Amino acid sequence: MLTDPAPYTELAEQTPAEVRAIAYKNRQDYQNLQNQVIEIRAIHNAYRAQRLPSLSFNGYYGVDKVSGSPSHGVFNAIGTLNIPIFREASIRGEVDASAAQLAAVNAQLDSLRSQIDQQVRSALLDVDAAKQLVDVSQSNVELAGQTVRDVTERVNAGVDDNLPLVTAQSSLATAQTNHVRSLYQYNLSKLALARSAGVIEQQYRAYLGR
Repeated sequence: MLTDPAPYTELAEQTPAEVRAIAYKNRQDYQNLQNQVIEIRAIHNAYRAQRLPSLSFNGYYGVDKVSGSPSHGVFNAIGTLNIPIFREASIRGEVDASAAQLAAVNAQLDSLRSQIDQQVRSALLDVDAAKQLVDVSQSNVELAGQTVRDVTERVNAGVDDNLPLVTAQSSLATAQTNHVRSLYQYNLSKLALARSAGVIEQQYRAYLGR
């Protein structure tokens, strides 16, 4: 009978801070909110800058010649100072609206950071718990296998009949089934961790050990 063994590899130990850093770099929802913050902050700063006075200069230089007299250079220079006193009401409205929008997006970003932190910590705990189940189930398989070997020797020596052997083989089959289930649960927990870190599309094979 052909079988496809469940993939298994121990995941490198990671701290919540390390996984959070990966999530901040790779999660699309976090990156989108960060880009919104940058965009709205730029708009807010632009509205605030409208309050600042502006100074502009214009100039002209040419050559003038009148009634055959020698030509001479002429020039004109104008400086303009603009102080938006009468636009204060509209500017204040634009600044306040953009500030409220910026505060709202920052609040969303803070909320998402808390959500990512909770997801990461929960996923790491699940991975650790599933790994312990894998270790226990692997130990049970080894013990059940040793029991089958011991009972087989006694049966072959004529000390026991086949009933203890059948019982031992059944226990081994149960232990192997539980081990496969624990491996499946371990792999699921690793994929959940990869999802919380935003790398499941690119690195799921590494998390599964394939």
